[in-house]
Amino acid sequence: MKGRRMQGALAALVLATSLWSATTPAHAESIGSEESITSSALSVSKKGMDLSEKYAVWVSTNEDSEQSIVLYSIDNEKADRIAESSSSKSSPVTAGNYVAWIDYGRKDGDIYLYDITSQKTTKVTDSTFKATDQEIQISENYLVWTNAKDKNIYAYDLKKGSTIQLTTKGKASHPSVSNDYAVWQDNTTSDADIFYYDFKKGKAVLAVDSSDNQTYPDINDDVIVYEDDRNSMGEIYSYTITDGEETRVTKSKSSSNDTNKEAPQVYGNKVIYLNDEELRIQSATSSSSSYDTIGDSVSRRLTARISSKYVLYAVEGSSSTSLYLYNIKDDESSGLGGQAGDPGAPAASDRYVIYLNQGKKQDQVVLYDVKNKVSSTLTASSEQPRKPLVSNQYAVWYDLKKDVLVSYNVKTGKKTNITTSDDVPHEDFYALNGQYLVWADETRKGYSIMLTDLKTNKTTDVESASSDLRGLDMYDNRIIWADGKDDRIEVDVYDIDEERTTTLKNRIADIDGVSVGENYAVWSEYVGKDWELYYYDFARETVNQLNRNKEPNDQRKPKMSGNVFVYEDNQYSRDSDVYYYYLYDLDSKSKLKYYPGEEGTPSEMAIGGNRVVWIDNRDDIAEVYMMAFDQPSDDPNDGGGDGEYKDYNFKKVLEEGTLDQIIKDNGNSYDGIYFVFMDGSTEEASVSMDDASADFDTFIELIEGYGFENIYVRVYQ
Repeated sequence: MKGRRMQGALAALVLATSLWSATTPAHAESIGSEESITSSALSVSKKGMDLSEKYAVWVSTNEDSEQSIVLYSIDNEKADRIAESSSSKSSPVTAGNYVAWIDYGRKDGDIYLYDITSQKTTKVTDSTFKATDQEIQISENYLVWTNAKDKNIYAYDLKKGSTIQLTTKGKASHPSVSNDYAVWQDNTTSDADIFYYDFKKGKAVLAVDSSDNQTYPDINDDVIVYEDDRNSMGEIYSYTITDGEETRVTKSKSSSNDTNKEAPQVYGNKVIYLNDEELRIQSATSSSSSYDTIGDSVSRRLTARISSKYVLYAVEGSSSTSLYLYNIKDDESSGLGGQAGDPGAPAASDRYVIYLNQGKKQDQVVLYDVKNKVSSTLTASSEQPRKPLVSNQYAVWYDLKKDVLVSYNVKTGKKTNITTSDDVPHEDFYALNGQYLVWADETRKGYSIMLTDLKTNKTTDVESASSDLRGLDMYDNRIIWADGKDDRIEVDVYDIDEERTTTLKNRIADIDGVSVGENYAVWSEYVGKDWELYYYDFARETVNQLNRNKEPNDQRKPKMSGNVFVYEDNQYSRDSDVYYYYLYDLDSKSKLKYYPGEEGTPSEMAIGGNRVVWIDNRDDIAEVYMMAFDQPSDDPNDGGGDGEYKDYNFKKVLEEGTLDQIIKDNGNSYDGIYFVFMDGSTEEASVSMDDASADFDTFIELIEGYGFENIYVRVYQ
C-alpha cells in the first residue's frame, strides 16, 4: 500500500501543477548530431574569463541556451557549473574562495558573489547600480566594478560586506584590484591617466600623469601595468606604488613584426600582453625587448589572465572557443580538462566518453560526463596510461610505467590496480563491459583469457589462446577472440553463463577486427584481394557474409555495441588509403542514415553504449567528437551505478506508473530508496522516500526547485 500511496500522491501532483511539460527523457540526446566534446564539455561563451591560484572561471551556454558559470579546479582538473539559469551572464572573476559575475536577470544587471567553500551566493548590487560588462575585478579582500549609471568605481569589502565609492567625478573606467589597492583609468582630462585607491589610508592617488594616454590598468600587490601610447607605438609600462617608480616594460622593434602592445595583465614580476594575436610574457619591472611567446592566434575578446604558475588564454576556432593553460615553469600549454594537446584513443558508453590527452611530457586519461557536460582528469603524473575504456560504472586503462591494468570507479573515484606483479597483461588486448573486464595474460604457451569482476576484484581464468592473439572483446555474457597464424586463424566465443567455448569460424586467412554484441558477432577477414565483413547470428548459429564487394575494396575494423557496429570502408573513396565510417544495424540488415565524421576528417572511430566517438581535425585543432545513434539505455544495471544501487528515471517512472512496482521489488519497503537531485553535480542532493512521504510539502518544493528532468529514483541493494 505504501507504493500506491506515494504513486497516487505523485500522480495528483502531476495533474495539479504546471511542473509537467514535455515527455522527453531526462538524458535524451539529439540522434545523429555531431558534437565536439572537448569544446562542449568546457564550452566557452565570449563573455569573459578569469584565473586565480586554484581556479579558472568562464561563462558556458548549453544546448538549451541556458547559461552558467563554469568553475574549473586546476589541481583536480575538474569543472563544475554554478549559477545555472536562463538569464544572461558575463564577466566572471575569481580570487581566493570567491567567484563573482554579472547576471542579467534584471535588465541593468546585478553582481553576484559565490563562496566556493560554503556554496552560498550573495547579491552584491541593487537597482542603484548598472554593472558594466568586463569592468569587474576581484581580489581576496575586495570586489570592484564600474557603475554604468554614474561612471564611477565602487568596491565591495568581502569581509565586512559593505560597499565603498572610490571615485566621484564620473570619468572612471576599467578597474582592477589587489588586496590593498584598487586601480582604474581616469578620463577627467584630455588624456587618460592612472589612479589608485589605498584601502588602508582611504584615499585616491594619482599614479601616472604623463603625456598622451595611459589606459587599461591591471594590478597585483603594488605593481600596476598599463598601456601607454606616448611613443610611436603602444607599449606596456609598469608603476610600483611603494617606490613611485615607472618603468617602460616593452621596447618594440620597428624592423620586426611588433605592433601595439595591448591587454596587459600582471602577477608578481611577470606581465603578459598581446602583440596583435601573439601572447607574450616577460618581466614586469624591467625594460627589455626580450620576451617569450605563449601562443599565437590568441583571442582578443577574452583577455588572457595570469597567476603565479599559469596563464589562461583562449583560441577561437570557426565554431568554438578553446581554453588553454600555459605552465610558466614548464613553458608548455595544455587544455583545460584535456581539452587541448593531441587527444587520442577515445572510447564511450551511454553516460561517458573517455580519451587520452597526449601532452609533450605525459599523457592523461580524461573522462567526459555526457549528462553533466563536464570533464575530469583521472590519472596522476606518475602514470603512463594507454588505451582507456569506459562503461557507465568503471573506467579502465593500462599503465605502461607499472605494467598493470588500472580500474577507476566513476561513482566513488576509487582507483584500483587490477593486475599484480605476477601477471603479464597485454597492453592492447582487454575489453570492458559494465563491471566486468576481460583481459589477456601472457603465459609461456600463449595467453590466458582472464575475467575480472571490478566490483569484487575477483579474477577468473576462463580460457586459453595461442601466442598469435588477434583480437579480444566482450558484451554481456559473451567473450570473443581471434587467434592463430595466417590462413589458420579462428574466431572463438566463450559463454560465461554456460562456461562453454564455441568456434564460430576457422581457417581464416587474416583478420582485422573482431567484436561481439547482443545477438551477433562481427569480424573482417581477408578474402582473395580485399577485406570482407562477416557476422555470426547467435540465434540461428550461422556465419554470414555481410555484403560481398563487387569491386576490390576493403571493409575493416568493425566494432560493435548492442546490435549496431561501426566499420571502415573505402568503397566510395577515390584513394584506396582513405576510408569512410559507416554504422550498420544487424537486426535490420541495413546501414544507419547517420554518417559519423562526414563533415570532418575522422580517425580512431570507436563505439560504445549508444554513441560513436572519434578524433577530428576539422577546425585545425584536434578534438574528440561524438554522435549518438540511439537514446541511452534505460537498463538500470547498465546506466544506474556500480552494482550497489539502481537508478530509475523519475520522469519515466511517473509516466509509466512503475513506482509501486519498484517499491514492491524492494520488499514493499521504502528502506534504501532515495530521490536524487542533480546527480553528479555540485548541487547534488537526496532525500529518502521515508522522509519524502513524511514531509510531502518539502519534497514538492525540492521538485519545483530542481525540476522533474533532474531527478532519479535510486534503490540501494
